[in-house]
Parts: sequence; C-alpha cells; structure tokens
Amino acid sequence: MERFGFCSQTWHAARERGALRTRAARAPIETYLVTGRRVNRHHLKRRLLAEGVKERCCEECGLAEWRGRPLSLELHHVNGDGDDNRLENLRLLCPNCHSQTPNFSALNKGRPRLPPGAVWVRNVRHHRLPVRGSVG
Repeated sequence: MERFGFCSQTWHAARERGALRTRAARAPIETYLVTGRRVNRHHLKRRLLAEGVKERCCEECGLAEWRGRPLSLELHHVNGDGDDNRLENLRLLCPNCHSQTPNFSALNKGRPRLPPGAVWVRNVRHHRLPVRGSVG
C-alpha cells in the first residue's frame, strides 16, 4: 500500500465504510460483436488485437509497418453502420486504405446505394453543367 501513497490504516478505514469498489469482471468479447450495441471503437479495436481475433496489419494491403514503425490501424465498418459490430462487418485498415472505402467517415450516410458505374450529380440546374448520358 505504500507504493500507492497511503497507509494501511486509510485502506482499512475505506474498506470498512464501503468506499472501495471492485472492478467488474471483463465481459467476453462476443458480447460486443453484435449489431445495435454502441461500443467505443478504440476499446473494441484494442480488444480485437489483444485477444488475437484480428492481426495487427491492414486487412486490405497487408502492411504492418511503415518506415520501420508500427502502422496505426483504423476500425472500418464494411456496411457503414457504426453500430453493427459483427465480426464479418469489421476490418482493420491502414489510414490510406480506409480513406479509399466508399463509406469512409460516413461519406454516404443516408444516401441510397447506387448501381455500379452510376455517379451522384449535384444540382445541375443551378450550376449549368452539361450532363452526358442518361440521368435517372
């Protein structure tokens, strides 16, 4: 108790009056790998790595180091739903690969998915831009 900076008398007095609380047991990682449960992304990423569920490398390019230092990894939700923490929806990506994903930083949140090859067109009437091909 000396290493914590207080004497044993203080410790025992705190214990007697009920001021000490034990830390709750760590919940199994499976309780967080569900949809609809808000989880701190940083803590979830740390648990995935610590428990060996995910490897410490980018799942897209495979890099683990950059210029001799460990690469920072970001937790990516494949379907763009930040509350969907199912394991098949989670990927660890380097910042470069993560920025190339279609839903990076909630880029398309609230927009319906477009078919392959289609693009979003801004308000063409106000910008007076020519539109090639069919829109709609």
